[in-house]
Amino acid sequence: MATTAQPRQTRTISSSHHAEQKPLSLRPLAPQAREAVASVVEGAIGTNWHVSHRMDTQKDGRALSSETFYAWRREGRERPGILALLDGDEPAVFWDMDRDEPNALRMQIPYGFTRTGPTLFVATLLRGERRLILEDIWMDAGRTTKSLPFSARWAALQRAYGALSAQQLYLGFDLVTVDPRPMQEFLTAAEPGTIWDFQPEGVGRKRLYYIVPGARVGMSAGAQARAAEARAHISMPAAVNKNVLKRTAQVLTIRIARLRQDPSTTLPDSYVLEAADGVVVGKPTVTRMAQSKELRAALAASPDGFPVEVGWHTDFKKYEVLRILPADSPLTSAGAFFENRGE
Repeated sequence: MATTAQPRQTRTISSSHHAEQKPLSLRPLAPQAREAVASVVEGAIGTNWHVSHRMDTQKDGRALSSETFYAWRREGRERPGILALLDGDEPAVFWDMDRDEPNALRMQIPYGFTRTGPTLFVATLLRGERRLILEDIWMDAGRTTKSLPFSARWAALQRAYGALSAQQLYLGFDLVTVDPRPMQEFLTAAEPGTIWDFQPEGVGRKRLYYIVPGARVGMSAGAQARAAEARAHISMPAAVNKNVLKRTAQVLTIRIARLRQDPSTTLPDSYVLEAADGVVVGKPTVTRMAQSKELRAALAASPDGFPVEVGWHTDFKKYEVLRILPADSPLTSAGAFFENRGE
């Protein structure tokens, strides 16, 4: 597969004001405003607004092997929608394809950004994670981009993203771009249950999406973030254990262990978990390639180990690393790690 430099350029505009807030709340547009947005979108791309269709291995397999495609993994399971920036005096609008409704989005449109015409992005909005992910551009300052290959559209998207980044003083969410990669990298990074988008370089072809067979293992990044927030800010009641002879009440708390390299083997991704008193409470399972890279990098920076939050993985009968914590995080006592002892 041929590659270009542009699709590897990614950036993030992070909001410093939305941490620990509820899922993003949007305001639906009035019928008149809805018609105005629909008119602009239809003028740019026609009446077929579908961003992608599910890949058929028989029908689409030949194209995948003979044409240039880029791949990226979806962060969630939401469908892509359309982000419309129509005028500096009008709100940004995100058209939700699942609900088929446009919503006003709190976002600052730089002065002069829409002077020569509207800009339309293909984007995915993760309300729970408060992230808006830009993926493609269908209209650039009033000029339709349908006749351009993806690498040219990506360059235009990056220029527009750069202009937006200079204006955003308060977002309430993170504005990011996808990370298009050569198709060869999909073959080594795909994990069961994940969804991947395959973006053709050529003009006039719809994007494909592919669900990797198998059950997804572990929690998504967004689910982990929401669970951590709930543990930190909600007072959990005591949960009664069914085995009253061994444990009558277990208070739901965060369990923190120190992750170290397993000295008994040279195999990759082999670690041990130590409790506060230095007792080894188990070995963690590493189920994702991204997590494997993250743990190796962290261990290279801290050879003596580092604190991690863990949870019990019932399928693998091992602890799973949920997130890496600051170096001064207090460790949990060995008594809280009871699953490995069969209690």
